[in-house]
Amino acid sequence: MFFRFSNSNYNLDLKHFSITQIEKNYWFYSNFFTKSTYPITITIDDELDEAMGFILDHNSTEKKTYFNGLFFHDGKYEKAVMDLEDLEGRNATVQIIFGFDELPNWDKKLSELPLDIIDLETNLADHAGTIVNQSWPSVNYNFPLLHTDDFDTSSEEWGDFLGKINNYVNNQFVQNVVDLDDGSIKNKNILQPLPHLLYVLQVGFQNAGYNLSGDILNIQELQKAWIYSKSDYYSNTREDSDEVAVMVEDYETTFIYATGEGNYNGASFYTTMCKYFRTIEFPMNGKYKIAGNVHSRRFHSYCYTSFKFGEDLLQEIEYDHSAIVEYDLDAIDFNVDITDFENQVVLISVESRFLTSAVDYYEDGYIVDLTVTPLEVYDNSGEIVPALLGANKIDLTKCVPDMTFGAAVTAVRNWFNLSLEIEGSDILMNFITKQVNKSSAIDLSNFEVKAPVRKFNKGLSWELKFKDVDSYEYSFTSIFYSENGIETSGYSLTDKTTEVTIDALPLPLSFKTNTTSAYTVIDGTDRLCLVLYDGLVSDKNQSLDSSSLLVPAVFNNYWKNWLKNRINSVSYQWSFKASMMDVINLSNKSVIFAYNRFHLVNTIEKTNETLMTYEIELELESI
Repeated sequence: MFFRFSNSNYNLDLKHFSITQIEKNYWFYSNFFTKSTYPITITIDDELDEAMGFILDHNSTEKKTYFNGLFFHDGKYEKAVMDLEDLEGRNATVQIIFGFDELPNWDKKLSELPLDIIDLETNLADHAGTIVNQSWPSVNYNFPLLHTDDFDTSSEEWGDFLGKINNYVNNQFVQNVVDLDDGSIKNKNILQPLPHLLYVLQVGFQNAGYNLSGDILNIQELQKAWIYSKSDYYSNTREDSDEVAVMVEDYETTFIYATGEGNYNGASFYTTMCKYFRTIEFPMNGKYKIAGNVHSRRFHSYCYTSFKFGEDLLQEIEYDHSAIVEYDLDAIDFNVDITDFENQVVLISVESRFLTSAVDYYEDGYIVDLTVTPLEVYDNSGEIVPALLGANKIDLTKCVPDMTFGAAVTAVRNWFNLSLEIEGSDILMNFITKQVNKSSAIDLSNFEVKAPVRKFNKGLSWELKFKDVDSYEYSFTSIFYSENGIETSGYSLTDKTTEVTIDALPLPLSFKTNTTSAYTVIDGTDRLCLVLYDGLVSDKNQSLDSSSLLVPAVFNNYWKNWLKNRINSVSYQWSFKASMMDVINLSNKSVIFAYNRFHLVNTIEKTNETLMTYEIELELESI
């Protein structure tokens, strides 16, 4: 038996240390991966000091205290982190954490995962219509109907909104209308794709180098589960608009200009001007609105800005022969028709000239800021492509809640009482109760002691609940479970209560405007909000009843038997000595036979006494 921590910079030989390894079974804890050593004290020599970035130097900045590497133990090795906890002289206290305390992308935001981003060849409404009757895994996202009150229909922007996301009527999605006179949009519908939960989890694990498998893929509710998170990307009124900015520092050239008479002392003089030039290209034939501002700054004795459509002057702004001592803001607002896109590159050119003293005075800021908005565009056959609310693009990174991948996995694990195991390149998420295999139990009868410590678990209790929801209209029942059975109200937590909080919510059904579908009781921006959907029902994209995802249902289906066994279990604790070969297969997931009954491992502590013997301390729970 030998121990060593290694990385590309050094090999730390630990064979002369008494190393205590701690393995916890996360079935009884909140973390998925819990393996570590008790802290040990090592001596940092000059070579190790250099390899660790001169950690001994009091003047070194940004000291590194976490060191990635491999931990060699028990004839195998695992990825590990050496955590430097404190330093006294050359003596450093370190702890080795190994066996993936967390997956490498555990703290990565869902929006940072490589989810689908697709540029559509057609508009979003037509694309949505082609997949609305499909299910996962045929599609990774879909467009189920949701009722919502998240938009102020008394406002000008949302006055025409019909209160539905992904509103589908008469076999087509409701489209938004553009008023060609003023460029305003009649926002009747929001089209937003909802990514599938299992797809997001698969991508997350693939991003860490693993394939997701196990019972989780066969849970019927999850096969129909789609994630809703209110997305500004798809509810912004003009995502297909382009912003054009000319900043103070963006001048192309300078030139000498004669101001003419009447400036300051009535005499002409020569001065240096900055020249700006910017072009705006149009991707398709159509009608476009150009609106914004020209900023004429103080201390300008002369400034000029023009807008040209080809060679035609559209608008110009000029201040000449006077000292501008106030800030002037001139509005730009005009429409252009692009009708010859195939034969020429059509441009709007913006040209500005400003006194250098004004540029120097304002080191940053706008000269021109514009928004170019397509009122309507035409395809190659000359047909109108409506300017829809939202972009003609699928970007699922914009449609997931602001939470980490680890938080999402934990929410699903807590919801369905799942285990998580790494086997080679696979991540297995199975029901915990199915992982108990007595036929492969390790017999430790020969290592029993006469009087083990026994603890009885009748006083244990659990509270299973969703994260709090602020709603007067909807409430979500929690479950308190103890030796006395199930309680849903009037209960009190004790110091032996384990709180299982599910950072998620199944959206409830609501009947509005003659249609029953999911209602956005919360906006889903900070937790998993799930909508059940499995294609069209009687030509409607309405979502399905989600009551099977509520706490009372999941408790009965996935938690009750497990917790009942735990309340009736007895914890055993004892220590013994054994050779390495006697316990080589002992792990935190082992089923143990001892004291004439079967047990699950809660915690194992292994301390090497010699090269071939361990001191073992076990904490077990009977089954």
